Amino acid sequence: IVLKERLQLQLTDFKGVDFSSSPLRVQQNRASDMSNFINEYGVNKKRNGWNELFRIEINRIPQRINGVFYYVNGERKEMLVHAGKRFYRIIESNGTYTPQDITLSSTYEEAKCNLNLLKDQRSQAFFNKGKVYIIGCGDYLVYGSWNGGETYELRRVFDNEDTYIPTTTISIDDDSIIEDTRASLDDVNCLSSRRINQLLGTSAGSATWTVDTGSIDENTTVKIVLETMNGEEPITKNITNNGGDKKVLYDGATAVGSIDFANGKITLSIATTPQTENRDNIFVTFKHKTEGYSERITNCNFGILFGVSGNTDRLFLSGNSDYPNVDFHSEMDDYTYFGDLNTASMGSDSVAVNGYARLSDSTLVIYKEETGQEASIFYRTGSYQEYYDNAGNLESIRGVFPTSAGSIGEGVVSRHACVNFAGDNLILSHNGVFGIVLANNVATTERYTRERSRSINERLRTHGDLSEAVAIVYKNRYYLALDGVCYIADSRFKYTREDDIDGSYNYEWWFWENVPARVWANINNKLYFGTPDGQVCVFDNEY
Repeated sequence: IVLKERLQLQLTDFKGVDFSSSPLRVQQNRASDMSNFINEYGVNKKRNGWNELFRIEINRIPQRINGVFYYVNGERKEMLVHAGKRFYRIIESNGTYTPQDITLSSTYEEAKCNLNLLKDQRSQAFFNKGKVYIIGCGDYLVYGSWNGGETYELRRVFDNEDTYIPTTTISIDDDSIIEDTRASLDDVNCLSSRRINQLLGTSAGSATWTVDTGSIDENTTVKIVLETMNGEEPITKNITNNGGDKKVLYDGATAVGSIDFANGKITLSIATTPQTENRDNIFVTFKHKTEGYSERITNCNFGILFGVSGNTDRLFLSGNSDYPNVDFHSEMDDYTYFGDLNTASMGSDSVAVNGYARLSDSTLVIYKEETGQEASIFYRTGSYQEYYDNAGNLESIRGVFPTSAGSIGEGVVSRHACVNFAGDNLILSHNGVFGIVLANNVATTERYTRERSRSINERLRTHGDLSEAVAIVYKNRYYLALDGVCYIADSRFKYTREDDIDGSYNYEWWFWENVPARVWANINNKLYFGTPDGQVCVFDNEY
């Protein structure tokens, strides 16, 4: 009897899935159909489960989770959740989580949240100086403490007590002087209806000055600090219209002047001699709200931190449907000050800005919606520019961020899936996940998109609406969730093929079911997610 030679096939080094190839052509170390596995220490194993920590409902109606944020200020550490149209502080005690509604917690009435403005949509949070600033919720909000940590509140940024009040004009002479020497200083703050004007006093017994707006909001509070002389002694007077008649100005209980709101005129009936000759000594804080200015910022839906030389000291915002191709940026290290001139337009207003990313060469990328008619990507770089007055004196130094257009071949379909994945800037288009790469030509700074998701593209295309996809990078993996499932790329595992174009390589991908993530969060190195049904959940090692 002659035995046939035995052949042995050894299968090793198992990786991820291949949903795009015929099952007959799938590589031996990939699966044509596999779910709920992940590669740990070189071995595929069943993934861990997740636990529901708590659920947010109003009158037994689940509230969609729109944001999960981890707030840290010194020893204070707490989870904040945006669910439906409201915000919650999560109180944890012995493993029990209790949502506490903080939407109307502001004790400063002028900055209390307006429920009519808040929207049931995803939001973003940015941290600065012990406070967290939230955009995308239908308004621009801030959470923190304004009394040394005794209480913590949620407030509107617009006209909050610590929102920056710009000094818009200085050296304003009284109206009797024909040759006015007034000069501009700060830009108008879109987030404040208040501004400061500096006036130059006079030794005359009575004088009138006209503020730079030409009018003051009717019957609003006007505060004046007057630095003058009492004989040879310098004194400071605090003057305001705190009486029943807002047109009358008082120093304590004594009437010392009047206000013409319609014409923006301040009259003081007392001597206002400057303490130092020709130096501004009257500081007027007043209200003049410019229609539509605050909505430029409050109606934005997403943003990113960026600055000169790639620093992260300014907040850039976009996604305002009234200004679809425009973004706005704050002043350095102050997210309450968005100057009215800190704007830029990218392309036509028929194609909206749809996402941001920072590149490693200190460039900000602005993605636009997919179109075949104009650039699908814009670049912004930052530098400082010096401004001089007519006498050649240095007047100011400002950060400027010029734009240039480019084309990458793919349009961003979901801004929630734009992330930096171990140095690889990923976007999601209708054709799959792509990375942004620099052109090989050293004489150009143009970028292109290159494929990253070949093995899952066919499955991705079966989803109806990719615009709802949301992604996060966690422990060197890219988690892309939509329609209750999740696709995971591992930065450790890449492969190339002979038909790849320059700069292309693909990740190994894994596929999970039963992951109803609407938003992600990485808190204390644990992966959390919020669901459309009001759940906040965490992946753990218990199951």
